[in-house]
Amino acid sequence: MTRVRGPRPLSMREVPGAEVAIEGVSADGLQESVTITNRGQIDQPLTGWALATLHGGQVFEFPEGTTLPPGGQVRVLSGEQARPGQPGEFLWSNEYLWSNHSDTALLFDEKGHEVSRFTYPRPTLRENRRPRRKILDRDRAGFHLRDWDEMLPQDRD
Repeated sequence: MTRVRGPRPLSMREVPGAEVAIEGVSADGLQESVTITNRGQIDQPLTGWALATLHGGQVFEFPEGTTLPPGGQVRVLSGEQARPGQPGEFLWSNEYLWSNHSDTALLFDEKGHEVSRFTYPRPTLRENRRPRRKILDRDRAGFHLRDWDEMLPQDRD
């Protein structure tokens, strides 16, 4: 069976002026955090954007009206002692969501296209060889992480 190759999802890094990326994941201790930065030169609305764990499949959706200014950062917190105390900090859950050993944080735009990923402590050999770009699919049942290639139509012989 041959897959039809279609266009890849547009990375926000390809849009002039916008460069939003996951800068890091802190998974140790009683408060976990994911830091996301706008390295670009224009405001980036985050309404409809989502952050997900690759291995656990949990999803955080940014609140309506959230905007990330140029040079700005937001932190998404989880864990037993997660308490947002600064502007730009959001509480995801008081549960521990991130593996203490290895996981990948995925950032999706409002269309569900993967914008950025951050693997810690470092990508595995398999992930380095062929990372699979993800799509965040939303329906009435919730969120679903899918491989981009799975979403493409397939030839039928």
